[in-house]
Amino acid sequence: MKKLTSIILSTLGTALLFTHAHSASFDCEKAATWVEKTICESSELSNLDEAMANKYKQELANNSGYED
Repeated sequence: MKKLTSIILSTLGTALLFTHAHSASFDCEKAATWVEKTICESSELSNLDEAMANKYKQELANNSGYED
């Protein structure tokens, strides 16, 4: 029984890791262009895309009162 519980927990843990492997700034289920598909297929590109989107949001918030 202990071994079965261990196997189940290991399997669930692995499944959870794979669901968060790609964190693109957009919904990969709706990826249409080759660029979007390439980002979704690569965890490195997906992470960089997410970081860039977060930085862009930060800069927009920091400069929201800026006028030319």
